[in-house]
Formats: sequence, structure tokens, C-alpha cells
Amino acid sequence: MNSISKIAAQDMFQSELDAENLVREIMENMTDNIYFKDLKCQFVLVNKSFCEWAKRSQEDVIGKTDFDIFSAGPHAQAAFDAEQEIIKSGLPLLGIEEEEVWPDGHVTWVSTSKMPWRNKDGEIIGTCGISRDITINKKLEGQLAQAQKLESVGQLAAGIAHEINTPIQFVSDNLCFLKDSVQELLTLADQYRQFIQFAKKSGFDPASIKEQETFLDDADMEYQTEELPKAIEQSLEGTDRVSKIVRAMKEFSHPGSSEMSDANLNEAIETTLIVTNNEWKFVATVETNFAKDLPSVPCLISELNQVVLNMIVNARDAIEETGEMGTITLSTTYDDHWVIARISDSGAGMPENIQSRIFDPFYTTKEVGKGSGQGLAIAHNVIVNKHGGELNVISKPSEGATFEIKLPRKQNPEGSAKAS
Repeated sequence: MNSISKIAAQDMFQSELDAENLVREIMENMTDNIYFKDLKCQFVLVNKSFCEWAKRSQEDVIGKTDFDIFSAGPHAQAAFDAEQEIIKSGLPLLGIEEEEVWPDGHVTWVSTSKMPWRNKDGEIIGTCGISRDITINKKLEGQLAQAQKLESVGQLAAGIAHEINTPIQFVSDNLCFLKDSVQELLTLADQYRQFIQFAKKSGFDPASIKEQETFLDDADMEYQTEELPKAIEQSLEGTDRVSKIVRAMKEFSHPGSSEMSDANLNEAIETTLIVTNNEWKFVATVETNFAKDLPSVPCLISELNQVVLNMIVNARDAIEETGEMGTITLSTTYDDHWVIARISDSGAGMPENIQSRIFDPFYTTKEVGKGSGQGLAIAHNVIVNKHGGELNVISKPSEGATFEIKLPRKQNPEGSAKAS
């Protein structure tokens, strides 16, 4: 083909390559949901994938809003507010996760990026967005988190069995003691009844009185009087400890709700300390400094318990590597915006280059087979992505490490927490 023919072919191709048609063709063949909305947040243009996902025709979507598709639920309002903010600021909103509740009650999740839609003169005439269905990913994420929790429970089971067995053993011993002591007291009471009956009939007999005194000495009432209350108190303490362990284990292993609810961070930490007691008691002592008036905070308590467990186990491991008995310190406080928990250890600390990577998935400084590198990554996802909080580490070599968890005291309309 000569150069003139090539030019002619290119011109022909360019004439066919209309920009608007090209955009539409790309949109229609993408598997992600693409849509354009006007300034009133009404759908103006949607692609085929969007219609299949919404189970509606294009004619049924155009001119509608999220309130028509999702009903007047929190997602529709949150989407409207976000798009109005984009129109106002001219700034995009990238990679947000949205929970969508449909009119029939079923729930889906999408990862969405939204941006301003401008005309040729650069004026904002609406918004456009692209979203990808991540419902399966969210389910797998939840299953992974629950699987890790069950794995943690399994690893703790032997220690918990030991923790329960110890108080049960001294409860059993004390109850055996109580049984024998009470029998002696009952026998003594019977002897005194017989003595009183005898004394009434025949008067006071010095020999009989001496016999009763001897019996009283053999019963060692002074010892019984001193030890019986102790045995009863220890038995009550033991059963109370068993109850706390079982209750803490039940709370910790419960799958939890997918909805945020108010919870007390002090109680969450105390529950996890009870469950993990056998994991750290031979390596470290635990000190707590809880704010007594700590306000409740909106959270996913089951997932928050898992985060605290990961932090305590990491602190234990850091101390264990020093070969010396150490200290784990847990404290809580709050300000106008945050409820804050700090978990510190007296371990070897970590250099700055490691601190920047510890929240990366699968990154671990532990030897092969000991650490999965998932604990801190999951903790970061739970605190930062699911709660809108902050997770920070402060550490220097030879000075231990402190992990700081900051949870917002308020929720936004979608249910994710935020700082006020």
C-alpha cells in the first residue's frame, strides 16, 4: 500500500472513531459498573454491567436516583451526600467501600471511585463513578477473620483448660474439707444434745462434763472456726474465677454482629486478658491503667477483641525474645474526639525501617513457622478501614514498643465510625 493509500485509510479510520461512540463502546464492554449523574444526582447514563447488577433496564434507571433504587436507606443518603460534596469541591473520592442494602433486604458491597463530570468548558455538570462488586471478597474477609479467631481460640484452648482446672481443683479440695468438717460439727452438736438430755435427768456429772470437754478438744473447734470461713471463701473465689473464664471465652469466641454497637474498651481488654492469661503469665506481668469514666465507643466488638488479642500476643512474643521476665502495660484514656488504648511491652523494641512495614500483609520478623504476618495487618484493617480510627506504633531499639489504638467516638450516617 502506497503512502497516499495509507493516509486515506487513516482518515477513514479517524472518521469512524467518534470519541463519544468510543467511550460508549468501552463502557458497554467493561465488567465494572459505570454511571454518570447530573447535578441532582439523577442517573443520566449507565452501562450494561450496571443494569445487570441492579437488575433493571436502562430505561428504568435513567432519571432515577439512589433513593429510587435502594429505597430511603442509609446508603442512598450517604451516596447523595458524597456526590454533592464532589460537585461542591471538584475533588474525586477514590476507592471507598460502600455497603448497599436493597429493597428486598439483601446486602452487597462495592468498591467505588467517584469524580466530578465536567463539560468542554471545564464546568462541573454532575458526577461519574465506577464501582466493582466486592461482596464475595467481603464475605471471604469475614470468614478469614473468623477463621483466625477460631485458630486463636484453638491455640488458647490448652491454656484455658489449665486455667479452669486449677481453681476447680482447690474448690474440690475445699469442698472435701468442708464435708468432713461439717460432719464433725454435726456429730458435736449431737453429743451436746445427748449431754443436755442426760444433764436434765441426772444433774451435772463432772465425769460427763470432762468427757464432753475431751470431745470438744478432739473436734478442734478453734481450727475449724478459723479454717471453715477461709475454705468457703476460696471455694467461692474459685467458682467465680471459673465463671469469669468461661464468660470471657464465650464473649471472645462469639461471632459478633456486622453492625456497630456501643461497647466499653476497658471491658473488652479485661475479657481478652482473662482469655490469654496462660499465654503471658510465665513471660510477663501485666499492669493496667484504665480510665474509670471511659465513654463507650461504637465498634465491632468481636473484631476489636481479636485486635487486642493480637497486640497482647505480639507483646508477649517481644518480651519472650529477650529471655527475661518483662511487663505488658495496658492503658486507656480519651479526649473530645477519640477513645484511646495503648499496649506497651518491655521487649527489645524495633528499628525505624521495620516500623514502616509491620502492618503490611504477610510481613513478619519472626522465624519461619512461628508468625503468619497477618495479625497486625488484620488489626490495621479493623481499626483503620472498618472503624475509621488510627493504629500507630512507637518504638526504639532496646526500649520496647507501644501500640496506640484510637477509635472515633462518633459514627457517620453509613455506620462507620469517625472522629467528631
